[in-house]
Amino acid sequence: MKFNIPKFFFKIVLKFYKKFYFLNNIRWAQKNLDSSVFFVSFDFETQKDINLIEVLTNKLIKSDIIPYYAVPGELIKENKEIFRKISKKCIIINHGYKVHTEFDKIQNKNKSIISYCDFNKNEIVKDITEGHEAIKNFCNQVPKIFRTPHFGEYSENKSLDFIHNILNDLNYAYSSSTAPIYSLIKSPIFKNKNISEMCSSAFIEDPFQIIDSWSIMHSNLNYHNLFAEFKKTLKIMKTYKFFFNVYFDPSDIIEENIFFEHLSYFSKFQKRIENIKIIK
Repeated sequence: MKFNIPKFFFKIVLKFYKKFYFLNNIRWAQKNLDSSVFFVSFDFETQKDINLIEVLTNKLIKSDIIPYYAVPGELIKENKEIFRKISKKCIIINHGYKVHTEFDKIQNKNKSIISYCDFNKNEIVKDITEGHEAIKNFCNQVPKIFRTPHFGEYSENKSLDFIHNILNDLNYAYSSSTAPIYSLIKSPIFKNKNISEMCSSAFIEDPFQIIDSWSIMHSNLNYHNLFAEFKKTLKIMKTYKFFFNVYFDPSDIIEENIFFEHLSYFSKFQKRIENIKIIK
């Protein structure tokens, strides 16, 4: 019998990785959380998303979900009147200052225009600091959570240490800037430089696939896959302690009323971020 060794080896690794991804989250949560935790946030990348913020906020509140919005400071400044009004109902996550995405009308999808991979360290410090100041000035909030723009492009160990050092200097407490692989390398929530880093969640049967609306809109996945995963994860969260961290783009999900219905099922597990108690 002739074997395709690389493919065969990959299947073996994936099989154990899937099992370990699930069990590692369960084991960590049993030891470190006092209950299951659901954290959902929304990335506002373009003006198209901003135009939906009031409708989105109303739908989330109706679903008993606390709105967490990651927004570049530049978009906040350009829409300061909207944010002065809406920030009373939501929590703003520092998502840097410069707009890092634009909508490509020809391809009908967002594309990256700025990455921290292209910035030097001084430019990154400036971008994070200016994003912080925009939230303070126009939202009347002191931000405590950060998400790196296109975080999957800038989260290697040294890069993450550098980001966490900046956040520590600004008295942040939380970051959500890492892909699911970090929940295996570290843990679903891990401490670094006094920052609690919250890893994004993946599909249980496909730990390489992050759960977000971009994947639903631009891959072979669909909303049926997402809602099936929601149901599976909800059952797990009712049975065990479990940490579930997902994010979506407003313009992708705003018309999907069933999406908000599914979110409402998780409301009992959602806490204000400062109320998440990590035992160890």
